[in-house]
Amino acid sequence: MLKKILLLLIFVGCLGYFTGIFFSKYFLNEVIHTSNNKIEFEIKKGQSLNSVLNQLKGQSPSLNFRSSFIKIWTRLKGVHKNIKPGFYEIKPNQSLNAFFKMIQTGQTILIKVTVPEGKNMYEVAEILESAELGKKNEFLKIMKDSEWIKKTLGEPAYTIEGYLFPDTYHFQKSKTPKVYLETMVNQFLTVFNEVKSQNTKSWPREDLVILASIIEKETGAAFERPEISSVFHNRLNKRMRLETDPTVLYGILDLTGTMKKNITRKDLRAPNEFNTYTIFGLPKGPIANPGKEALLAAMKPNSSKNLFFVSKNNGTHVFTTNYKDHLKAVQNYQINAKARKGKSWRDLKQ
Repeated sequence: MLKKILLLLIFVGCLGYFTGIFFSKYFLNEVIHTSNNKIEFEIKKGQSLNSVLNQLKGQSPSLNFRSSFIKIWTRLKGVHKNIKPGFYEIKPNQSLNAFFKMIQTGQTILIKVTVPEGKNMYEVAEILESAELGKKNEFLKIMKDSEWIKKTLGEPAYTIEGYLFPDTYHFQKSKTPKVYLETMVNQFLTVFNEVKSQNTKSWPREDLVILASIIEKETGAAFERPEISSVFHNRLNKRMRLETDPTVLYGILDLTGTMKKNITRKDLRAPNEFNTYTIFGLPKGPIANPGKEALLAAMKPNSSKNLFFVSKNNGTHVFTTNYKDHLKAVQNYQINAKARKGKSWRDLKQ
């Protein structure tokens, strides 16, 4: 009798083993999606596996799920207890095994988004919209929401401009636009905390970000940032206006929602809280989102007596300590048409 029971157990074990091999080799590797289109779906927090499968069947009847086998297999393997919420994508020719692995390990949809240094929040909103993460106006509304800004940033600010750190992100798809913006702000806070020990002037964070944003917009030459910073620090110390064109353009953008390409004399004279030709000190807020090097330059400027700089039409500048020499530089590089001909900041090699 004992021998029969032992043989029966061996038989059952072998049957289970070979059934498992057969199931894994043929059933789990079976393709569940044969069309050329990707299928996106969401698993909500607390949602059961059966509910997910029923949802997918309703969403795309072409999906090939054998529900009876799935129930048995997922129960045996505990799959039904270990699925992760999020947005997922079933790709063409994906196997059932790959599907199970995806929802168990949380391989959600990742969207790559690159935000270059010096982009303003209007441009960031356009980048996020082009990545199909939400509408531009939705993002801008959040970027100007004072309660959200204070909660996310830890202090009040005019807008979230300046705190959307430029970087390459791999966003998990979300229905909430705030998630993407909060990720960018958190990245800013991380970087700022890493470099704040370089703050030789003991300036408030907001002032450093404002100045860094101006430095970012004034030069495309990375090596010039500390020198540009020294000019602005020197002018502020002497109670001189900063007189920087990017602040004028941003003031117009802030008022109208549209960025002008060219500045007129009328624009330079038009008073607003960003126009550093008409106000003393720093503008109302940042004018772009600076990167790490611009933040460092604002914190630690070069030691110089320079008060002026003018473009050499190739992405770099000539720096001067007095107005007389500055006028000469303007004559040589800006008024002189030959000095501008055939040159562009895009030709800058770093």
